[in-house]
Amino acid sequence: MPRPASFVVSCLVLAAGSMEGVAQIPPAVAPKLIAPTLTREQQNHREAVTLFALGMRHERQNRLLTALELLEKAARLDPEATAPYEALIPLYVAMERPADALAMCQKILKLDADNLRIWFLLARLHRTQGERGRALEALQQGLARPNLDADPEMHLRIASDLGELYEEMADLDSALAAYNRVAKLLDEPTPFIEKGVFTRTEIASRSARLHEHLAKLYLQQKRYESAASALKKAQQKDPQSARRLNLHLARIRQAQKKPKEALEHIDAYLLLQPQEMEAYELKIALLKELNRNEQILPALRHYVQLDPYNISLKKLLADQLVQHEQWSEAESLYKTIAKEVPRIDVYASLLMLYQKRGRMDQVLQELDAALVKADPAGGPAGDAMAAAQARAMLNVLRDRRDLSEALVPIAERELGNKERHHNTWRYLGLLAARAALWTSAEKFYRRCFRKIDDFDQRGQAELYLGLLEVLWEQRKYEEVIEWSRRGLKQNQLLNRLLFHDYLIRAWAQLDEIEKALSETETALRFADADNRLYLLRRKATLLALDGKFDDAVKVCEKLLKEYKGAKQERDIRYTLSGVYTTAKLHDQAEEQLRLILKFDPNDDTANNDLGYLMADRGKNLEEAERLIRKAIDLDRAQRRVPGEEQKHSSLETQDKAAYIDSLGWVLFKRGKYEEALHHLQRAVRLPHGNDPTLWDHLGDVYDRLGRKQEARSAWLKALRLYEKEKRRMQDDHYRQLKVKLQFQSTERK
Repeated sequence: MPRPASFVVSCLVLAAGSMEGVAQIPPAVAPKLIAPTLTREQQNHREAVTLFALGMRHERQNRLLTALELLEKAARLDPEATAPYEALIPLYVAMERPADALAMCQKILKLDADNLRIWFLLARLHRTQGERGRALEALQQGLARPNLDADPEMHLRIASDLGELYEEMADLDSALAAYNRVAKLLDEPTPFIEKGVFTRTEIASRSARLHEHLAKLYLQQKRYESAASALKKAQQKDPQSARRLNLHLARIRQAQKKPKEALEHIDAYLLLQPQEMEAYELKIALLKELNRNEQILPALRHYVQLDPYNISLKKLLADQLVQHEQWSEAESLYKTIAKEVPRIDVYASLLMLYQKRGRMDQVLQELDAALVKADPAGGPAGDAMAAAQARAMLNVLRDRRDLSEALVPIAERELGNKERHHNTWRYLGLLAARAALWTSAEKFYRRCFRKIDDFDQRGQAELYLGLLEVLWEQRKYEEVIEWSRRGLKQNQLLNRLLFHDYLIRAWAQLDEIEKALSETETALRFADADNRLYLLRRKATLLALDGKFDDAVKVCEKLLKEYKGAKQERDIRYTLSGVYTTAKLHDQAEEQLRLILKFDPNDDTANNDLGYLMADRGKNLEEAERLIRKAIDLDRAQRRVPGEEQKHSSLETQDKAAYIDSLGWVLFKRGKYEEALHHLQRAVRLPHGNDPTLWDHLGDVYDRLGRKQEARSAWLKALRLYEKEKRRMQDDHYRQLKVKLQFQSTERK
């Protein structure tokens, strides 16, 4: 039988005594004690008590390892005592040893099956391990103990956890049963009050929150009357929350198609002047259901008067003014809000209003005015509020491509006849580039270079990078070379290696491999360790393009011996896979990609490239499709903002064109032509989708579907893109493309 009580009593006696005090008793007074002969079990028990007391002292002083050692010894010496086992549980949990904590619980329950606290802890431990079935069993065992009524607090905690667990398991009926058991316990507060567990006020508050939660569960089951009844009980338990709960009651009545009653509840709730917009939006919806649209604007104006500092409420009113075509008042209100708090959502609405009214010139005017005020040249640090307003507008324009596309042509018309702040032209270049309006972006950047001295060194560096990017996207490689050389002479802030990198890549695209290799050697002379690795990988790629495959492989193999970091090895192997692909050694290329994925299965680039490599060879097409889809999902996951809800479609607009092309190509190879067409049509519309390979693939799909004219158009587009890159004109794909076009022409004749 267990002896927890005697064990703890012994510890208390030991703790209360003082060995020093005993030693100070005068010899003449101290009686002669005859030590009784103790059995081995009694000796072990006494030592265990001592060790337990010492262990608990060390635990309180946060000496956990020492406490753990002492308590484990105590448990071994007196295995029938439950106190050491109970003391060990939190230590094992703190040290992330859940299996040992679970073992302690099991030992205690073998000795004392009615220990409610341990049943509760056992269930909690199983839940943390994801073992819901075992947690459920532990909670049910706890609720089946005969001593349950003697410990109302543990009864309450076990029943509450049971409800939560059932809710996690989506078993709402069982969850409701468990929660109603909790509610019944709270309806009889005397045992809790007598034991000092809760005050009467605390019990009432807990009961109100519980009934509110019950209402939410009933709503999920569309048991509207039960939900309403639970909310009314919550209001009775905690009258202070009565108005707040009207929001839930309004939702219930709306779901029951009782908009008038719902409106009464929402009006009562809105007396609280909530800061969130949910209730106001619900009132708007209810007024629309009741065909009282004319009451929406007066009601919102009234609420704004009552709560003039609620910015979100003002914006809601402005949004409704737009819906009711009260354009001037809406614009004025948006501007007023923006002056108080330059929020992005406010500017988004204002700019969309300008777009709807055909007044994008006003957007340009306000952006330019804000940038003028924000310029530090106009004062010690510029106008901080104007800077915030400019940032908000630019964020909206960056995220809303339709707005950028509407603004760019208006700004372009002003290039020759109107002065704007130099940063206005720079940001227009950025926006145009982001919208893939490369020609316009180039014009804006070139406009900036007319007054390059207006920009500081950092601004000049950004201009060079921006212009080089748009020239690159337009395949103007000679101009890339010209501006890279100019940047090397004139800009000292920008990393010089970036200019050299553009030179290397541009020479390669022009099929001037020797010049590209020479530029690489120049850059290597002043590169640091990381950039040296990058440049040597680039050198290997260039050697492969020049047909020197053995030399390229040797460069990579040497790098693998020299660089041992995981990321470095990954990058080298990726380069090596490209070398093998260029050499048409596809098995070796596949091997390198699989080695990358062995180390990191979530490398999106390796997943895509391996899938595409197999698809292009018509090999393992099911696996290839799976790898490519995984790459797309991984890429979207990297762009998903934690804690924010983002629509799937918003992530799709930023997909990598190469990945979507890979998906379309593998689907084509699998004979799924319509699905392939959908993805390839999307791929060529994405940023960086203006690639000859993508258009070539699209032409193949059109051709297979019998859409000959569209196939020819796509192939001709691919041909023109190939011919802008001398290097790629050496590619087999280019020659095959010409054959396809020639065959189609012959077929038409």
